[in-house]
Amino acid sequence: MKKHQSPNRMTNNSINNSGTINGSVTLINKGSISTNNSQNSDVDKALIEEMETVKSIVNSFSEINTQQKELLVSIIDDAKNTIEKGTKEKQQKKFKDAICLMGNAGSKLITALSGLTNVLRFFDISIT
Repeated sequence: MKKHQSPNRMTNNSINNSGTINGSVTLINKGSISTNNSQNSDVDKALIEEMETVKSIVNSFSEINTQQKELLVSIIDDAKNTIEKGTKEKQQKKFKDAICLMGNAGSKLITALSGLTNVLRFFDISIT
């Protein structure tokens, strides 16, 4: 602290940072402290809604059998739970592996999901 500055004087320090903040953030505003939990951001809410759409598409997709549908829905539910908890554990390997094991039907399913860009991005799938 500088010599001429009062020890009781509030200072205004700010940090500018761009990017995504996951977890709990403490904000100080004029001496009051509040907590802002950014686990369920608008992007996450949109992603969770898209996950529900994916489940509907998977359940109505005629080219995969019931076991394959159940597996994919289970993976999607797990991914959705990690988003809701804010942990966002890596689920893409499970989903990608399941799709790859389905062969041509998996490729067609990805094409059917092509409009759900948030979900495909979450599972690290790009359509070329």
